[in-house]
Amino acid sequence: MGFPLVGPLPQDLRDKFSPSEKALSGRWRENLNWKEAVRGTGFPRSFDLIGDLALVRLKPGTPGVEQAKLLMKLNPEVKGVFARQGALEGEYRISPLRHLAGVDRTLTTHRENGFAFVVDVAQTFFSPRLATERARVCQQVRPGERVLDMFAGVGPFSVQAASRGAVVLSSEINPVAGRLLLLNAKLNGVASRVRYLPGDASRVANGQARGWAQRIIMNLPGLSTRFLADAIASTAASGAIINIYVRSEKDPSEELKDLGLSILQKRQLKEVSSSEKVYALDLHVPSVSRRLPKTSPLSERRGWNRSWMLQRLSRQLRRTLS
Repeated sequence: MGFPLVGPLPQDLRDKFSPSEKALSGRWRENLNWKEAVRGTGFPRSFDLIGDLALVRLKPGTPGVEQAKLLMKLNPEVKGVFARQGALEGEYRISPLRHLAGVDRTLTTHRENGFAFVVDVAQTFFSPRLATERARVCQQVRPGERVLDMFAGVGPFSVQAASRGAVVLSSEINPVAGRLLLLNAKLNGVASRVRYLPGDASRVANGQARGWAQRIIMNLPGLSTRFLADAIASTAASGAIINIYVRSEKDPSEELKDLGLSILQKRQLKEVSSSEKVYALDLHVPSVSRRLPKTSPLSERRGWNRSWMLQRLSRQLRRTLS
């Protein structure tokens, strides 16, 4: 069970849950002694380290308590171990947890790329394995850039982009993650440049953010393409960059090119299964004046051009990427 979120985290808790960044790198951790110790037990050899909490994936019926205690012994930075009980579920992207050993709390402070993030591992989605990817994307951000983070979570993309001088609109449907996002923006000194917009990302992109964003971050691999037309609706008339993550059985590049989107960079991040992979793509959305054929009857009316283009693109996306 997580701590109640009723305001800023008290200083004593902040100190208690903030181990050194050197000790808690947040990367996927493997220990050779640990791998040998669990060989043949059914307990996973690798684990996610979020702050000072280790998360493992256990098959149903695997006890794991003794192995979890050994994990803590071999990795002194780990203060608590939890097992994920199944896949990520629902619109909040969380899975049930079972406490195995150590401290029985789910709130921790995770350090990444020089930033601190308060995370509730039971009530919010957070992946420490994207630290390098977040650094890569945020290094592209220019001072003053207008960034829409469509699935912001506790704010790792939002905070790091704001630290580069961007103005960030952070859309997040999970209210617990939203409150932590605001806290993390404050802890990292960027609260004045981050605005949290609660609710559905589609509504935000077509509402407060419509025609505003110069960069859109879409970290929702399994569903991101369903929101691509909404993302394009939020782009500035001068054009924009979309950093999108796509889970797919095949390389999505050609379909995206067919929609008139230029691919600036593509990376395969991981294999989800034998048939599915996760791709990171940096897309360029051209300015409004270049999005329509010159023969369009609406070519001289900028506002209507945008509406016509979005309707056409939305229909294409549903046919091509659904």
